[in-house]
Amino acid sequence: MVLAQHTPVILLDEPTSALDLGHAVEVLELVREVAAAGRTVVMVQHDLAAAARYADLLVAMKDGRVIARGEPAGTVDEALVKELYGLDADILRAPGDAAPVVVPRSRPLR
Repeated sequence: MVLAQHTPVILLDEPTSALDLGHAVEVLELVREVAAAGRTVVMVQHDLAAAARYADLLVAMKDGRVIARGEPAGTVDEALVKELYGLDADILRAPGDAAPVVVPRSRPLR
């Protein structure tokens, strides 16, 4: 409905939370097309990898505070993942692709 009404600002709260990977990518690509057409999109997304791939600007929050803000390629790093989730992780980038991919390291079994 929002897409049909051509509102200048779209607010999305976890638009891919109940979707399989294929449908999630389809939704995120549609959102990116809408933003590229000049509309403002504000999206809450807990999937850091998806947020990093599809956002122009990433704002990371924890406990109601902004802890990082910027272009995803320069914002998502090991320290951010540690602060947000308490996890050690590797940040990978495919050749020719600036979008960071977060690969969490396993915790020892207890």
